[in-house]
Amino acid sequence: MRRYFVTPVFLLFAVSMVTFAAGCGENKQEYVSEATVMMSQKEIIKNWLESVAKSGQLDSSILTIRDEVKKLEQEPGVDTAGLLAGIDELEKLRSPAAVQKKAGEMLKLLNP
Repeated sequence: MRRYFVTPVFLLFAVSMVTFAAGCGENKQEYVSEATVMMSQKEIIKNWLESVAKSGQLDSSILTIRDEVKKLEQEPGVDTAGLLAGIDELEKLRSPAAVQKKAGEMLKLLNP
């Protein structure tokens, strides 16, 4: 009986061909346009407040949110003064429960 064994060179060749063949398929990746990814200042603030209301945690993003609220001053129907005052109060709060409660109140100011 004859024994056949696979040489390392043949094995390397077979693995490389399988890898090459798997990479030659049709690319079906779709790209989302930049316009659909952009969010308004109101959406950014709302998402941030929802996150804070859920977690009760504040981080350095509060500075960015303050700037976003200031950009909303021109938009009718948004109480920017109340939101800015709320951000000031949020910074002073230490209890996660109090932070959650205040963020929930601020969400109501954003969506009257």
